[in-house]
Amino acid sequence: MTTAAEAKSPSSRAGTPPPAALLFELEGVALPVRPVLFDAARARIPGLTQAQFARCNGPISTLSAQLHQALRLQGADGDLAAALNGAVSDRLAAKKLSLSNGLDKLLKAAAQRGIPAAALSGLPESLAQAAFAACGLEGRDIQLFVFSDEDKSFPRADAWLKAAKHLGKTPRFCVALGSSQSACKTALSAGMRTVAAPDAFTGHQDFGGADLIVDSWDDVSASGLLDDLIPMLH
Repeated sequence: MTTAAEAKSPSSRAGTPPPAALLFELEGVALPVRPVLFDAARARIPGLTQAQFARCNGPISTLSAQLHQALRLQGADGDLAAALNGAVSDRLAAKKLSLSNGLDKLLKAAAQRGIPAAALSGLPESLAQAAFAACGLEGRDIQLFVFSDEDKSFPRADAWLKAAKHLGKTPRFCVALGSSQSACKTALSAGMRTVAAPDAFTGHQDFGGADLIVDSWDDVSASGLLDDLIPMLH
């Protein structure tokens, strides 16, 4: 678990926010990592289709193992995982991955209301730190929680709960943003409200139960979303 930034911002809105926080996946919601992983996997697996890749999910180690099993690949799945991690690292070093503009607006709106935010990552510690820095999230009222020991799926319900507990917030007041069905389902299991932000690889998944599905951030009002999901207390 890593705290990357911790600054306090007073609310500029009337009323007091409930004991809430905005929690989001670092890879997937904040950064478009899946296209990078797909391109890197396809470079090592000729003929890999987007549909085949989309059936795999979880942290990179799990995704790699799933690809190996599904496609009956030769060699160690750890080698593929290393290549995928390396691809993300290279893209970050080249400054070719940046924070989603829509999420950035939402985080700024939350900060104006005094609502803290936290990013959850299943990447290796050093890579998660590099991704967090690439997002420009350091120095803001945003913390980073790294769960690089997740071995099956990420984030699990206990990861969402641990982040909320560390922030001293009540899960039922927290809003979790996930880019996959599994991420949103685990947030629901944790008792949180959820916003689904699918991408080209997860858009076909079932996001039933989510409070909002974001097809395009251009169609979302950051203030309106917060009004609906984290109303102010008067």
